[in-house]
Amino acid sequence: MIECPHCHESSATEAQFCEHCGACLHGCPSVQPGVIQGAGANSAHAAAGPCLHCGAGPTEIDEEGFCKGCGLRRNGMSRAHDEILVDAQLGGITDQGLRHTRNEDAIALATVAANGTRTAIAVVCDGVSSSHDANQAATLAAAAARESLLQAAIDGRPDEDAMKDAIRRAHLAICDHLCDSNELKDPPGTTIAALMAGPDRAVVGWVGDSRVYLFSPGDSRQLTHDHSWITETVDSGDMTEEQALRSPLAHAITRCLGPLDEDDPGESPEPGIVSIDLPHPCRLLVCSDGFWNDVPGASEIEELMKTAPEGADLLAACRRLVDHALQCGGRDNISVIIADFVAGSGPIAANVSGLPKREEFSNGV
Repeated sequence: MIECPHCHESSATEAQFCEHCGACLHGCPSVQPGVIQGAGANSAHAAAGPCLHCGAGPTEIDEEGFCKGCGLRRNGMSRAHDEILVDAQLGGITDQGLRHTRNEDAIALATVAANGTRTAIAVVCDGVSSSHDANQAATLAAAAARESLLQAAIDGRPDEDAMKDAIRRAHLAICDHLCDSNELKDPPGTTIAALMAGPDRAVVGWVGDSRVYLFSPGDSRQLTHDHSWITETVDSGDMTEEQALRSPLAHAITRCLGPLDEDDPGESPEPGIVSIDLPHPCRLLVCSDGFWNDVPGASEIEELMKTAPEGADLLAACRRLVDHALQCGGRDNISVIIADFVAGSGPIAANVSGLPKREEFSNGV
């Protein structure tokens, strides 16, 4: 890993530019990156102009808006942004952010009515940017996990074993489709956070540092426990959180899906699994680190969701979270899914075919 001299985030040693702020890492012009503001999802590409950071001319700005000289992105570029509303109680957004050339997150959502019970399914995957085909890894994993959880709900087994099986299938989907014999390429990898819930109980599974939070009156907390260097270091007592945050390894994950993490692709990493009884009403949030890195804790996230316009739909709360991450710099891809649960909510109809539907699945690409 190499530490960026400007933002101090870590990138792969062979990376030419910092994946967080865009600054050059090896022998490029010395520039001080500023806060780069992005345009909305539907904005058109602005006419190419000179780089305001290193002075490169218009011909040095590539079609994605990045300067070939210093790596920083011009203002005014459109970006991938997808919103999915399955029903009034389940929706999500995935956004490219302001610094990445593509969205390597993927989200998958669905609901199913089985045995008179509504079950909501939500999956967020965050492709490991330093690995090969990170966006495809996230897409494959999210789709495989969703379909496995859907089938488990239909079969009447929304339990921890079903969650473990879904995460194993997500891992194998990556290994089966993306394993590459070219040893020069880093094998693909992705994190995952998955939820199968309703109406009174939820099962949560994860690998890596994508997260699930619970919000209810008097109870706001993180349900997942990151598989990351900083979490394990602080848990062991070797460093305080403040000390660990200064390390180049602060944002490194210690576990992920795909051959990046496993010598034997047939062996999937051990996921974290928790089951909880749901209080009513409550709200569950599934998100990638592109969102939570900029929010101190669960109570602060809850306050952000409360600031959505009065009477707004569920997607308005999602937009508020994404907007906050963008305002904080949008250094990473951003994905959030919100699932609401209220007492007495009945089953609803749902399409549970084996093929991902546009309204239920997106990787933001």
